[in-house]
Amino acid sequence: MVLNPYKRTSDDRGSASTYEKEHNSASAYEKEPSSASTYEKEPNSASAYEKDPNSASAYEKDPNSVSAYEKDPNSVTIDVNLDYHHDSACLNSSSNAATSRSGSSGLAWCNLRYQVPTATKGIRRLGINWRSLLDDLSGEVRPGEMVAIMGSSGAGKSTLLNALSGRLKTGRLEGTITFNGTQRVPRLFKKQAAYVEQDDLMYPQLSVRETIQYAATLKLPAKNYSIEAKRARVEEVIKALRLDRCADTVIGDSYTRGISGGERKRTSIGVELVTEPEFMFLDEATSGLDSNSALHVCQVVRDLCRDRDIGVLMTIHQPSAKTFNLFDKIILLCRGQVVYSGPRADTLDYFASLGYHCGQHENPADFFMDLVTFDESTPEAMLLSKARIERLTENFRAQMLTATPASTVSLETVATTDFTLPPPPRYGKTAGSALTIYPPLPINSSSLSIRHGPSDVAPWALSWPAEFLVLLERCWKAQVRAKFAIAAFVVRTAIIILLIGFTFFQIDTAQSSIQNRIGILFFIPIDLMLGAVMPRLLSFSLQADILLRERSSGSYRVSSFYLAKFLTELPFVVVLDALYLTAVYFMTHLQYDASKYFTFMGVTLLVVVTSVVLGMAVGAVFRRLQLSQIIAPLIIIFLLLFGGNLVNTDTVTPALSWIRFISPVFYSYHALTRNEFIGLVFSCGDNKQCLATGAQVISYYNLEAFEIDQCVGMICVMMVVYNIIAYTALRVNYKPRHLWI
Repeated sequence: MVLNPYKRTSDDRGSASTYEKEHNSASAYEKEPSSASTYEKEPNSASAYEKDPNSASAYEKDPNSVSAYEKDPNSVTIDVNLDYHHDSACLNSSSNAATSRSGSSGLAWCNLRYQVPTATKGIRRLGINWRSLLDDLSGEVRPGEMVAIMGSSGAGKSTLLNALSGRLKTGRLEGTITFNGTQRVPRLFKKQAAYVEQDDLMYPQLSVRETIQYAATLKLPAKNYSIEAKRARVEEVIKALRLDRCADTVIGDSYTRGISGGERKRTSIGVELVTEPEFMFLDEATSGLDSNSALHVCQVVRDLCRDRDIGVLMTIHQPSAKTFNLFDKIILLCRGQVVYSGPRADTLDYFASLGYHCGQHENPADFFMDLVTFDESTPEAMLLSKARIERLTENFRAQMLTATPASTVSLETVATTDFTLPPPPRYGKTAGSALTIYPPLPINSSSLSIRHGPSDVAPWALSWPAEFLVLLERCWKAQVRAKFAIAAFVVRTAIIILLIGFTFFQIDTAQSSIQNRIGILFFIPIDLMLGAVMPRLLSFSLQADILLRERSSGSYRVSSFYLAKFLTELPFVVVLDALYLTAVYFMTHLQYDASKYFTFMGVTLLVVVTSVVLGMAVGAVFRRLQLSQIIAPLIIIFLLLFGGNLVNTDTVTPALSWIRFISPVFYSYHALTRNEFIGLVFSCGDNKQCLATGAQVISYYNLEAFEIDQCVGMICVMMVVYNIIAYTALRVNYKPRHLWI
């Protein structure tokens, strides 16, 4: 039995499923509920094919046999439209027929294969082994269609989505992908297509309206959109996504109550929709949502798809029956291979024709997922499920290869630079209508190359100064609204002031006070570094992930983001630390001299700024928050261990003693002690060993190597170096993934 891929009876863009509206064309199971499949009556029983693999259908026994269609072109075929473009369907137009199909639009892919290198064991295996994640996939999504990619975990859903959207980073990608009939141009495709990630990465302190407004400001070109036009566009998107009631509610996080999960997902869609894309990719758009929220999100996406005539391709794991019925087409994957690709309304009939019937009250999506999932409960179940899945994939591939009627039309040579992918023949043609066969689409010879560079970056919507000011405003709002973090830092600062102030309260000039002064001047830089580095790791981790998402869509430059982030991190920490240092300075009775006070403040605040940059550098180099929170204290321990008088560096091996020269603690400790002790006179009392002057103290502790201005200069140098490390790591580690063909 051969299925005709061109004949259909229902509208491909919104028809209800056959079993819902087409009562006259119900499946055999629906007409006779008692006629359940063997599998449904006895779950442990296998299909005839699984029991006896040799009992294949007539077609499988003899692939060369002539189908009923080929014997009688006027005969009626099964009304199932399989929208799978294999070798004979992934076609390019000849020069004579290209004009008639110049209106081809949408996203199409042909013979798509994706492989990744596998880890080799032992030194004897010198070759590279490749593991296939996508195996010869073809298909298309036209404007106004909402297509779902379904399959169990590891089936290749997100891999296919990332391959089509150009978000694969490594591996080997082969095949052809076209958009609107031509090969994709990375710079242009970023503006044409939007990608909604599974994780809703947004600033939790901003409202829904502000989040979409900043996206519009950064993405919509200033030369084409005025400020009023951008605001109007934002309001239009909010209304279209049904976010009116929560437009002024903050996104929220684990500390701040905000919008619901469904509203978060729709806001994420709005951030991408504001640019008026021609196509949308959605990765697990319903993940983590309840059935009602998932249905609402999919209904909104479907309405956008219809109203704006944009194509939508989304991965979805296990939708409810109502959600499943919203899709126009279904692509069912299993381990990188296609099990079914075609109209959603025809899925039940297709699998019923293979002997797999869905229960009358069973969710079709659950039924399909059971068909393509390997049952690993027992060895026997594993073998049965493996045989079933192999049968489904091979049957689909075989029927697609034989679905096109034989043709003796001569094939014309097509230039390798022509990547036009024609639409399939019109649906509804009679079986005897003439069909034109075109030669296969050529595969780009450079399909294995990864192309980075200027062509991968979308044109900037704003100039650098305008872009920087927008990012500065957004970062500042997020910073001042982080009330929990601010409150925690204020409480911490107050506790440290009381602890240090009363521990070293009103130090006198006795010989015993020398140790106290040395201790406080060594402790302050360490405390400032810890207080500045650790909080930066958390905030930088979240915002850097947002940077990756926004940079993937070409929203702004990394340099403007980094400078805005750096400047907004400083005010609160500098102001609070200035109050903390002033209180400690006078409570401990350090030298009451204006010049010494301002020198003390200048050196310590410079340490604060340098520590902020160090925290950003650690967060940028080590992307995982858990790892950065382990590495940062380790770095601080190294810096403070050789930064003071904890160890005599003259007795330390040269392999470690050099660390003191890259430690801000070392230079700040030297500068603060010289600033404090020079000019001090101490009473000796009855002590036989007496350090009567501050100069003697400095000499005794070997602190005369560097002058104050030299120490300040070295701290500034380290701040510049940390900035370079942070910025470079940000550019490298948060570079968008682009593997184009």
